Amino acid sequence: MSVPEHHAYMDAVRTKTADTSVPVHLAGLDRTVSKVESYYIDECTRTPCLHGRCENKNGGYKCTCSPGWTGQNCQQDIDECAGKPCINGRCEDQVGGYKCTCSPGWNGQNCQQDIDECAGKPCINGRCEDKVGGYKCTCSPGWNGQNCQQDIDECAGKPCINGRCEDKVGGYKCTCSPGWNGQNCQQDVDECTEKPCQHGLCVNKDGGYECTCSPGWTGQNCQQDINECMARKNPCQNGTCVNKDGGYKCTRPIGWTGRTCEYTFYSQHLVIIFGYAISGLVFSKVGDEGRG
Repeated sequence: MSVPEHHAYMDAVRTKTADTSVPVHLAGLDRTVSKVESYYIDECTRTPCLHGRCENKNGGYKCTCSPGWTGQNCQQDIDECAGKPCINGRCEDQVGGYKCTCSPGWNGQNCQQDIDECAGKPCINGRCEDKVGGYKCTCSPGWNGQNCQQDIDECAGKPCINGRCEDKVGGYKCTCSPGWNGQNCQQDVDECTEKPCQHGLCVNKDGGYECTCSPGWTGQNCQQDINECMARKNPCQNGTCVNKDGGYKCTRPIGWTGRTCEYTFYSQHLVIIFGYAISGLVFSKVGDEGRG
């Protein structure tokens, strides 16, 4: 049998024949074949399954499609996005599959897994709390912003009531005016507890104090002695003035007495005063009349 005859013979035989002699008509050849052996066509040799695995069957074939494909020959792309597989994201259909673009805070093939954002410590100056699909920062005092990254200018609110405010990283500092203390310079200092008035009475005031000086003293703290001998005309009318702490003293000449030497005295046996006779020591103020 020639090669063309063989090919024609193979095209004619499709199934197994009986085991008896049958006439077989071939192109250009009439012969009687006593026995025809069994032959099968392997359809898988032609690769009919475009996106899958081919399995030869009696009289045909079967395609087992790869994921994402369907149809008799696995020629039809399945739209996986129709089933909404991306739980927390956007689905994009692709040839033989799909792709999920996850929303912030989610990952995984189907965006089904919540990301623990706190693991990355996003809250720079605060405490992180993981949330479904996100996180929340509870900022420490003096900080704000989504990640507690922004320093608050506390001085903008003028917290230092009686003082000067200086903004600090995460806080502020008050420099109090004299007479005030406390975190916000809100507390009056009782200066009188330190007894600043050396020679007088202390009266506490808001942000300070006031001294009421004893006679003979002056100055903010009653610390300065008043020189009475120079502050006015010599107080010692008939004597010498000597300044003392908180006062003065008159040095009396003979014949004068009194704090300011305003009295003179003399001795005589009899003095007539207001019509009465008095003997002994008699005092008379300067300028008085009635000396005998």
